[in-house]
Amino acid sequence: MMDVDGLLEKLKEFARLKPGWDGYGGHPIHADVLRDARRLIVVELPVGYSPCLLPCSSGNIQFEWEVDGRELELEIERGGKGHYLKYIEARDDDDVYAEEDTYDLSGTEKTHELFKWLRGVGY
Repeated sequence: MMDVDGLLEKLKEFARLKPGWDGYGGHPIHADVLRDARRLIVVELPVGYSPCLLPCSSGNIQFEWEVDGRELELEIERGGKGHYLKYIEARDDDDVYAEEDTYDLSGTEKTHELFKWLRGVGY
């Protein structure tokens, strides 16, 4: 599990990515995406829920968590947007629950709701 300093160091690595970094024409990570990802890590990330952090060829950054069978992917996009996918597979049958949407990162309410879901609080 990576701590806050480790996650911020990853962002510094992402900031140094050059055009074509992935061998397929990947875009450098956008400055506003780096800013929003940093804010998420420093201000909003729940203690003990360290994500996997990945650069996207689009110039975005993806956070991924898996906690007790719940999976959450949150892609930080340009223009202050977050695109998420929540996924959980039922333990007793083949049913799955998935929800996907885009929201404005300027408010913290939706991000906090996603972290509550990930922790199983109120669900």
